[in-house]
Amino acid sequence: MALASRPYIAVIGGANVDIMARHDGLVLNDTDSNPGQMMLSAGGVARNVAENLARLGSDVELITSLGDDDFATKIKASLDLPHLDFKASQITPNTASDSYLSLHNAEGELLHAVHHTQLVSALTPSYLGQHGKLIAGASVLVADCNLPAETLAWLATFTPRPALFIDGVSAHKITRLAPILSQIDGLKCNQLEAATLLGLAQTTPPDQLARRISDKGVRSVILSLGAKGVLLAHAGICTCYPQPTTPEKILSVSGAGDALLAAYIHAIHHKLPQDAAIKMGLKAAVKTLEAPEAVHRDIAQIAE
Repeated sequence: MALASRPYIAVIGGANVDIMARHDGLVLNDTDSNPGQMMLSAGGVARNVAENLARLGSDVELITSLGDDDFATKIKASLDLPHLDFKASQITPNTASDSYLSLHNAEGELLHAVHHTQLVSALTPSYLGQHGKLIAGASVLVADCNLPAETLAWLATFTPRPALFIDGVSAHKITRLAPILSQIDGLKCNQLEAATLLGLAQTTPPDQLARRISDKGVRSVILSLGAKGVLLAHAGICTCYPQPTTPEKILSVSGAGDALLAAYIHAIHHKLPQDAAIKMGLKAAVKTLEAPEAVHRDIAQIAE
C-alpha cells in the first residue's frame, strides 16, 4: 500500500517480539518457580506507535528492521493494517528478530526486563538515506531512542524534514539525545529518563525537569508521571494533566507510554491544539493499561 499520495506520519525505530510473564499473586519465592501467565505478542516502541497511529486512522510509513524467523512473521502480521505501510523496512536474512522479555507483578507493574535489540542498529544513516524522500515528505517524524546515536543525530540534522518527535525509551538510551536536544522538536519521556538525561537527581520536581529540557531547545516536552498523569511543557509553558480515569483492572503497563505518544502525534497530525492532543494521549494510555498486549485493539474508541 503506497501512502505517499496522502499526508502521512513517518515512524522510525525498533520492532520486536514481547515475551511477557505476570505473577498470579504474591510471589512465594524469588529464587523458585511461581504461578503466573505468559504471553507472546508483537512489540517495540516504534512498532507500537505505528500500530496505534494506524488503528486511530492516521496513515503511517514505518521504517524498522526485522529478521526472517517465526517472530518476524508475527511482527509482520501485526502490521497488516489499513493505513500502515512498512515496505521501507529492512529485512535481514537468516537472522533472529529482536526480542524483549519482561516480568510483571499481579498488578501489571514492571519488575524486571531484558532486551535483545540488535537489528535496530542496522537503521544507519546510510540505510535511511535511501529513504530520504519518504522521510522528508512526512507531516510529522517520530523516532525512538532504540536507534543508534549517530542515526538520531542524522535525523535531527536531516534537511528538509518535518517536526521530529522522539521517544526516550529508557534511562540508558535517552542519553543518546544529549548532544542534539536543541535540534529536536518534541520529546516524550518519564521522570527517571528526564533526570538521567539532565544528570539530575531522580527526586528533582517534574516541572523543573520539563523546564530544563525546554530550556535546551525542545519545544514540546511530554513528561509522563505514571498514575499522576502527564506534564506538558510547550513553548515555555508547563501544564499538568491528571489521568482522566482509573482503569478497573490494569493488565499491563507495557505500551501505555507508546499509546500516549501515538495519540498525541495523531492529534497534532490532524491539527488539533496541544490541550486536545495531550488529553487524547492520556485517554489512549489509560485504554492501553486495560489490554494484555502493548497495543489495545480497540484504541480507536478513544476518538469516539
